Amino acid sequence: MRQSPASTNPRHEQPALYLLPLLAAASGCVASHPHLDSARLLEPGKHEILPYYSVADREREEHRYSPPREDNWLHHYDQIGLIYNLGTSPGTGGQMRVEWTGLGGDDEIFYFGGGPKFAMEEGYAAFSLPIGVVMCRDEDHDDAGGWLQVGPTFIQTIPICRQLEVNLAETAQIYPWWPPVFGGLHLSVGASVGPDIRSLWALRPEFGLLMYPDEERVFSFSLGLSLLPRRTVDTPGIDPIAPLSHNACAEKLN
Repeated sequence: MRQSPASTNPRHEQPALYLLPLLAAASGCVASHPHLDSARLLEPGKHEILPYYSVADREREEHRYSPPREDNWLHHYDQIGLIYNLGTSPGTGGQMRVEWTGLGGDDEIFYFGGGPKFAMEEGYAAFSLPIGVVMCRDEDHDDAGGWLQVGPTFIQTIPICRQLEVNLAETAQIYPWWPPVFGGLHLSVGASVGPDIRSLWALRPEFGLLMYPDEERVFSFSLGLSLLPRRTVDTPGIDPIAPLSHNACAEKLN
């Protein structure tokens, strides 16, 4: 028996709303943000500014397109962004991010978002919940629109010494429509390198991989410069006031 148009299925009630994130992904209007973060949190009232640049390549199966297009096999884009971190209270913090992504030609993506960050194991594991708006400008679509994006993120830090730490992060990209749509899984491996990664400044190189549900992938390399005050948690086993030496990290590793 044929169902009436007044179906109770939310997809039938609001088909346009349900399809919005899928249409965004199809048009290339999906933002992938480098993590460039550590499980360490700032002292309350302290600030961190982190400008960054990222290059990424989006690999797509050309047989998915009819007719096949050579430029759909590997699409390159650039990102420029700024992250602002704030220490709010012991074990908690906040982050804001602005980001521009150039897709070539007049196609571009703007992102603005932020959210809280919580220590799970101080200095070693943290959880953040950024919520942001993705705004697109697409020359092939008169109105690419804007999309709300939620990115629950787990961060793990492996301290090596005062000059080096390794950071692992995983983010689930979610579009909070009803029903919610899973936009992809973003994995990254990065590091903090500097004269003292808990104060002064540090370089943040990072390799990332974003995997979409339809098996498309985005490979990225990012480099950020962290300008920061002293961190809350010191690396265990290292005297935080001991004078630094050029071989301090080598001594720790050995």
